[in-house]
Amino acid sequence: MVSAPFRNSSTEPRGSARSWEQILQILKTTSDPYDMVYCHATLKEIGSVKSIPYLQKNLDSKKKDVKASARSAIKSIEARAKRNS
Repeated sequence: MVSAPFRNSSTEPRGSARSWEQILQILKTTSDPYDMVYCHATLKEIGSVKSIPYLQKNLDSKKKDVKASARSAIKSIEARAKRNS
């Protein structure tokens, strides 16, 4: 977990911008379901509403764990955004 969060609003990612961008890059390019689940789990903790479009792409996955982890991350991000607004 990132120790020094930066965040100006609920629309900004927590953690370093570089780590957030790297997670999104992996999520955009990987076809490995384990990579996807790990990215979803990370975004669930540090992601912002800007992460949701990347997560939504995995909601149609044939892999149940990929679909479930994407759904869980989206719900967590939306709840955090609601609390912080």
